[in-house]
Amino acid sequence: MATSSTDEDAPSLLDTWRRILDRVGVESPEIGAFLGHAVPLRVSAETLEIAFEVGSIFADRAAAPDAIEAIQRAAAAELGGTPSVRLERDSPRTRGQTTVAAAVAAERDEARARATSAALGHPAVTAAVTVLGARVKDVRLPEE
Repeated sequence: MATSSTDEDAPSLLDTWRRILDRVGVESPEIGAFLGHAVPLRVSAETLEIAFEVGSIFADRAAAPDAIEAIQRAAAAELGGTPSVRLERDSPRTRGQTTVAAAVAAERDEARARATSAALGHPAVTAAVTVLGARVKDVRLPEE
């Protein structure tokens, strides 16, 4: 099934791209990280189009032959076909679109906010604040 950024179900486009990137990241974390800054425009077993924002420092590395091959292998495993890969540098089509890297950062920020709220509401923390005049300076997630 092909998905594109014009489909009503746009989150599934990002989800599909994310699953492909998860596979790339197992093989090559560096390539997966660079590709996480791309906006998926079309993802199918036949064609995979990604775009990088104007001035992106990641586009050149993502366009390297080993990165394209990694995308194709991961897409074949995920989608059942080896797509041709088209990469747009300095693309205006990235405006208003979300990347996997941005989605991961937002998820991490949300998790940190939930952890902070839980910590501030914990009885031991509340007691420390009340009795000792302490304050919560920072809350870190286990993976940080």
